[in-house]
Amino acid sequence: MTPRNAWVDAARGAALLPMMVFHFAWDLSTFGMIETQIVADPFWMWLARLTAGSFLFVSGIGLALGARAGVTRRAYLRRIGMIAAAAALVSIATFIYLPGFGVFFGILHAIALGSLLAWPLLRAPAWLVGALAAAAFAAPLWAAHEFFNAPVFWWTGLSLRVAPSADYIPILPWIGPMLAGVLLGRAIPMQAGPAPRWLSWPGRHTLAIYLLHQPVLIGGLLAVQPLLAPSPQAIALEFNQAFLTDCRNAAQPDAVCAIYAGCATSRLEPLLSAAHRKRMTLPQREEWTRVLGVCEAEALRPR
Repeated sequence: MTPRNAWVDAARGAALLPMMVFHFAWDLSTFGMIETQIVADPFWMWLARLTAGSFLFVSGIGLALGARAGVTRRAYLRRIGMIAAAAALVSIATFIYLPGFGVFFGILHAIALGSLLAWPLLRAPAWLVGALAAAAFAAPLWAAHEFFNAPVFWWTGLSLRVAPSADYIPILPWIGPMLAGVLLGRAIPMQAGPAPRWLSWPGRHTLAIYLLHQPVLIGGLLAVQPLLAPSPQAIALEFNQAFLTDCRNAAQPDAVCAIYAGCATSRLEPLLSAAHRKRMTLPQREEWTRVLGVCEAEALRPR
């Protein structure tokens, strides 16, 4: 059995914590329970990037330690196969649960492919691994091109445009942190002193926790959602986006749609809560239709 470094397991466990915090906040935002739009908030986006980078970095450390311990090619490929299968499961689940926002190349995909690409580098000269890590970090800055816009190349990270996704971690630049971890994994002790068990235990079961935590979080929120009313700000934001989408679907310019959505959201504010609960009375529906007509005329008025 390959000896484990308890502190590397603890690092994995530590990376799980911000990941679960981010996903919980993302779920709250998706369910309209908080006003913040997680996917557009710089703090949460940087937290997501730092968390993804930490997972890949620690994965690289683990690869280097495994190579030093004499892990066989068969065991190495079996590990990659398990991660790839889990990545496929995440893609299937998200394309069903989040149509139009499914994960086509997320963190598990990056770890699986990155581990495969890193295999021949685990015993390569340190200068070469370091140079490739630096090149990977910089690649999207100098190698991105329209040629890679086709969906078949989205995994590269060199595309100028990709479809929206709940988790997009392309191989470039994200194999960079993994290769940096490989370099550190060559230098640290194979085994270290005892680490906090509350971190090292989840670090030994990272994949299972990654796959199970979102169904648990979402299931819990679905259970309590009927008991919790979303904030008025979240409801207003939800309807503002809906008004924008309806206007854009009618092929109107963005400037017109912004006026229309702002007008409708503002003037219909007293009715938004009832509309959200789908409990508008007939007079309220008539007022809703009247206001939308007024806002449409306002938005289309020549300026």
